[in-house]
Amino acid sequence: GLKADDHVVRDPARHRAGEEVRPQPVKEPAAKAPGLGMRMPAASPPAPFPGSGPALVVTTTYAGATAQTVEEAVAGPIEAQLIGLEKMTRQIAACADDGTMRLTLLFERGTDLNAAQRQAQDRIALALPLLPKAVLELGIRVEKRGIYLGAVALVSPGNRHDRVFLANYAKVNLHDDLARIGGVADVAFYGDTEPGKQIHLLIDRDKVAALEMTTSEILDTLSHQGLSVEAAPGGRILTLTVAGRGIDPDQLKEIMVKAGKEGRIVRLGTVARIETAEGLANTTRVDGKPAAILVISRLPEADAKDTAKALRDYVADLAKRLPEGVEVKVIDGGP
Repeated sequence: GLKADDHVVRDPARHRAGEEVRPQPVKEPAAKAPGLGMRMPAASPPAPFPGSGPALVVTTTYAGATAQTVEEAVAGPIEAQLIGLEKMTRQIAACADDGTMRLTLLFERGTDLNAAQRQAQDRIALALPLLPKAVLELGIRVEKRGIYLGAVALVSPGNRHDRVFLANYAKVNLHDDLARIGGVADVAFYGDTEPGKQIHLLIDRDKVAALEMTTSEILDTLSHQGLSVEAAPGGRILTLTVAGRGIDPDQLKEIMVKAGKEGRIVRLGTVARIETAEGLANTTRVDGKPAAILVISRLPEADAKDTAKALRDYVADLAKRLPEGVEVKVIDGGP
């Protein structure tokens, strides 16, 4: 059955800028990575994430990397070192296609966050040798986080539905209902809710070779154009995924990848087929499964216990009418 203390175990996703739910974080001086003499960048206010208990937020950026790469190359090594951190109850990782990582660490109520912050920094220092150089150059922040009423997550335990389905369902069927609960001030999605365009470049290695070029030259050209590209190994065809929104496939075709002899110009469209697909820019999971998460805040004058009870009552009723293959969880649903 549903329990008010169900928690997220981990994921990738990022709270989008512009949402009005904001924490009032405790301002702390920038911390130093132990033993490395590297000063972490000054703190910017961490984005909100569900959880009514004390929490730390670990943030960094892997410039040019996609969400999947950030998850594997950055979040994974850091999470592994933080396992077993004293009084920590959960880790929630959020990675996005702009290269950002946000790892939220939830702790038992009453935890000394100053001590927890020092311990987390010590653990993260152990992961630094495994992280990309670009991440080390920008540094890693460990900050205290504000407190919220709670959150609701839609999950697909059997992987029957992907996050696009879950996010769309939550947007249509949950968002407004949650906002109408007495005492609720705002409901905001954690992570993207609208699928964005993803572009795949299928580069013909034979054509590239015939034009006396290399795939590395093409990758360098795309990089110089400011595009984030991730390559998938293959045979004759090299598949590239171009991350980012607002990219015009027709303009991609016209990118000059080589100026040949006698002024001949080779454009990307000559050696690559361009395909588009719909997808979400970041990943969110609960217990390792696809999820859509809605963060809920309450009005200052509203009673915390009454609002939390109303939230749990709504979720209990919602659970009875969800589509097959979809479950709902309350994440730290208030006092």
